[in-house]
Amino acid sequence: MDQVKIAIDDGHDTMKVCFGFDEANNEYQCVSVKSLAIRGMQQIASLNKEAPVYAADGETFTMVPDNALGRHLDTRFIEYPKSALNRVLVHHALVESGMGGRAVNVVTGLPVDQYYKGGKKNIELINAKIANISKPVNVITKNISLANIVENRVMSEAIAAVFDIVFNGDGSENIETFELISRRPIAVVDMGGKTLDIATIMENIDGIYYDRSGTENIGVLRLKEEVASKLKNNFTLNNEPPSKYVEEAIRTKQYEVFGELHDISELIESVCREYVVAIQNAMLKRIGDGSDLGAVVFVGGGAALLQSVFGSAIFSEIYQGRCIIPNHPQFSNAIGMWKYATFVAVESVKSTHEAEAATVD
Repeated sequence: MDQVKIAIDDGHDTMKVCFGFDEANNEYQCVSVKSLAIRGMQQIASLNKEAPVYAADGETFTMVPDNALGRHLDTRFIEYPKSALNRVLVHHALVESGMGGRAVNVVTGLPVDQYYKGGKKNIELINAKIANISKPVNVITKNISLANIVENRVMSEAIAAVFDIVFNGDGSENIETFELISRRPIAVVDMGGKTLDIATIMENIDGIYYDRSGTENIGVLRLKEEVASKLKNNFTLNNEPPSKYVEEAIRTKQYEVFGELHDISELIESVCREYVVAIQNAMLKRIGDGSDLGAVVFVGGGAALLQSVFGSAIFSEIYQGRCIIPNHPQFSNAIGMWKYATFVAVESVKSTHEAEAATVD
């Protein structure tokens, strides 16, 4: 049975999935699935379908629709990469991507500070995450088929984005980017849900400059919480503004209260400016002024958010050198993981087999 190569940027806020490239339409096949679940078997009313329920390691989890007003589990805990919750959310993302009943080869990710430890790969955690994804998940809800994960591997999330910009969707090389990274290091700034990852990539993608890479806990979820707090205070609300509506408010700069729409442009831009300053400080800490870099690549949900609020010009305010923003920055890690699994890893295996054959001869 053919295995589908599928990449999942299994973030704390959203699971970003990539499973192919449609050459005819020049589009990546991507899906985003919110990382929303509650513990236990809960009945959530829906006109369309029953909420999916999964079981793993003796725990039961109900997937929460994106339109739910209720609270959901916070994924920002240290053991998340090797937890039953992470495994269930990965399987749910596979189901939502249409992979139910299919054999899949999966790539997931870890933030830079977890993928590396003391300048070397954190083999213990990487293997623990691989083992976790390999463990079983049971589906409680009827009429749902799980994907069969035949193989899985783990990549560093920010580094994955490099493979997005150096390869095109058909596997051909982006000559301009390859030439750039052959002579100068580049930095990837990955604005995720929980963290801000900065990875300074060595020339020719030979590794990372560890002392100029790292992770800060200033993710998009914290920004959304700050916006929610200000909305609650400004409008003197008792209820917490639901996450879905907060995201909508950031995107549209409007917020509806008691059926009346309010312009909150000043509030949104003020909070986002604070986020930009935090990013600038983190970059200064890790890469200095970046004058010795060939470029800085901005990816992640936070990059897409800032782009929607301020436009692409905001990145030139953050870094005065060459800025690279992929067409879909929120999917860049997932797309890069998919390209690595599809084009790079396959060639590595092929080269190994050819070398072994030559040795035998």
